[in-house]
Amino acid sequence: MYLQTGVIFNYFSSYNMDGYDPLLSEFYTQNDQELGGFSRLDFFVNAKIRQTRIFLKAEHFNALFTDPNYYSAPNQPFRDFKIRFGLVWNFFL
Repeated sequence: MYLQTGVIFNYFSSYNMDGYDPLLSEFYTQNDQELGGFSRLDFFVNAKIRQTRIFLKAEHFNALFTDPNYYSAPNQPFRDFKIRFGLVWNFFL
């Protein structure tokens, strides 16, 4: 058995990020809002048992207990908490 666990921590500092217009699908420069200043915490587990691989990842775990003030662009919220699960089973080895 092979087991790998880990934690990923990212911090996004505050800055005047570009705005996004979804109607035109383009970014524009803005200097009115300073956004950012939030962190993202991920946990993951990878395992391999014989010919089977399993992974589990909890992305943006700290969104469960922090204020929802994280944006990827003005008026465009960043992703919420998400769990990803995967299974790969090789029958013929």
